[in-house]
Amino acid sequence: MATFQAPYYVGQSQVVHHSCCGPYAKELPQRVRAVVFGIGISALITGLIGLTIGIVGLFATSSYYHNPDGTYIRLYNISAFIGPNIWAGIFYALTGIFAIASRKNHKNRYLMHTFFMLSIISFLLSLAHCGISFSTMLNANAIPSIWFNVVSILIAAFAFSFSLASIIVLSNNIYCRSTLA
Repeated sequence: MATFQAPYYVGQSQVVHHSCCGPYAKELPQRVRAVVFGIGISALITGLIGLTIGIVGLFATSSYYHNPDGTYIRLYNISAFIGPNIWAGIFYALTGIFAIASRKNHKNRYLMHTFFMLSIISFLLSLAHCGISFSTMLNANAIPSIWFNVVSILIAAFAFSFSLASIIVLSNNIYCRSTLA
């Protein structure tokens, strides 16, 4: 028959092993907080302008064409109805809001993760935004409202640069650092 002994505890020093990709500090350094704040303000303004242009474009981009036989044809700019200014503008504005919030709350790692994720999404959406706006600009129905496509391409270019800048700043100062927390 087996005999059981009471457990006993041996004092040991705590050993913590860190892997190569261990826990790193996700704190925004002081030297880049003003840069991130400026990028955030710019991205927020770009997003709000994109939303405004997208909503205005829904109502202001249709026009009438008079046929020689006396009938009228209503021409629509398809880019306004796809709505890249609206759905991409929401993400541009959210990226700006999280960038502004990261200046005040620079030690919140979840805020940094969300800001980084939204920057990547905004980067990808700015490419889609520019592609949709440029491709629909070549449509014959978009000729009377070509201003909408040109403004959309400019908004996408600004959003591309702001999201790429925030990805670079966050990558260099938070996600690619080799200092342990």
